Amino acid sequence: MEGMINMKKILVLAIMALGISTNVFACFGNSMIESIMADKIIRSKELEDITKKEMKLIKKCRMEDSLAYKIASSKTPEEITEKEMKLIKKHGYEFLLSDEFRKQIKKEMTKNLEKKK
Repeated sequence: MEGMINMKKILVLAIMALGISTNVFACFGNSMIESIMADKIIRSKELEDITKKEMKLIKKCRMEDSLAYKIASSKTPEEITEKEMKLIKKHGYEFLLSDEFRKQIKKEMTKNLEKKK
């Protein structure tokens, strides 16, 4: 009976160690729910519509980078506001706005579509 209890303890400790090492129980020091909420905010709102409280959550979850990428990849340079440009430059995504980069991506996408046909 005692051997069975020790086996259960070892199994529980192994599962916990695996969970911690694979980041299942902790998400960069934040709860997984907070990270999911921050991701949902980034995907569903424009920068102007994000409240201070929501921005604080995004920063806490270290997801400002994702927000900057979303803005840079989804808007044309003419559509980007000064505040958005500041965020994009802070995270180094200016290259996504260049005409040369966009032409290269379009060319690659066209090439891949032709291969599929």
